[in-house]
Formats: sequence, structure tokens, C-alpha cells
Amino acid sequence: MHSAMSRNALLPLRTRTNYLVNLTTILNFAVGKGCRSDNLAARIDRPILDDRPVGILTVEQASGLLCVAKESDPEMLPAVMIGLLAGLRRSESFDLDWSEIDF
Repeated sequence: MHSAMSRNALLPLRTRTNYLVNLTTILNFAVGKGCRSDNLAARIDRPILDDRPVGILTVEQASGLLCVAKESDPEMLPAVMIGLLAGLRRSESFDLDWSEIDF
């Protein structure tokens, strides 16, 4: 089970931890109901998460970021603007279907 979690390193650490917590809870329920004798998921070490507060750019910082994006890679400008203004999670912005966006 641990190797399966490690193989899927593409998932964010927080997501993998949430999956492990949910699996542990389900297996604890199964142990409590007598369906299992032990909880294998409880043996897996939980990763230490870096729970620093999310940084918010000032207007000046956002403006500077847009200027740098425009100068260095103009094709990146729409992605940067959506990232700044839409409030999407990183995974949500990566999953966007750019063909659905009207530039």
C-alpha cells in the first residue's frame, strides 16, 4: 500500500495525505465492526506538511509579475492573469482546457 502511495508522486502531498487519512478512517471502521483484524494504513508514516500561510501578492508585485511575463514569454500572460485573478488552485489551473478559453 505504501509503495502504491509513493508511486503516485504526481499527486500533491496534501492530496496523498488526505487519501491516507480517509483510508485509515475506513479501515478503522472495518476493524471496529470486526471485518478486519488490523489497519494496515495506520502503519504508514504520515508525511510532514509544510502548512505555511499562502502568500498574497501586492498590487505592485502582481503588476511586476505581469510585466515580466509579457516581456519574457507573452504566450504565458493569459495563464499568469488567470492565476492572479481567478483564485484557482494550482491543480485546477493545470487542468484547464485552453481551447475553451476565448482570448
